[in-house]
Amino acid sequence: MSFQAETARGLERAARAVGIDLGIKTLAVMADSTGDVRTAPNPNHYERARKQLRRASRTVSRRRGPDRRTGQKPSRRWEKANAQRNKIHHHVANLREDALHKLTTAVAAEYGTVVVEDLNVAGHAPQPAPRPQDRRRRIR
Repeated sequence: MSFQAETARGLERAARAVGIDLGIKTLAVMADSTGDVRTAPNPNHYERARKQLRRASRTVSRRRGPDRRTGQKPSRRWEKANAQRNKIHHHVANLREDALHKLTTAVAAEYGTVVVEDLNVAGHAPQPAPRPQDRRRRIR
């Protein structure tokens, strides 16, 4: 037995528009056409995983790793510890990607027009001061 039904699926987008300003302290500041301003907090996934990464990195450094100069192969314990450290890094990357996906999906479902600023956000992060001997060569 087979059933067939026709449904009208219109992609009705809201008429509202939103402008998104990316930041460092907050993930995004969104101002829509009605005048509402919302902020999406920065989830700080790396900061939460730092303790685990510190411990895993100490474990890796205690093991005998590869040496390119002498051709020394890494020990099994180093490979295992390094795989554990890489697993933590991948977990942080997956959490970041998931948070961005959830935010963009929510914005796309709620607003019809999305405008995002085109700035190099990483360039706005504080830079370390140049070392005294490198002051002549530092060109911005």
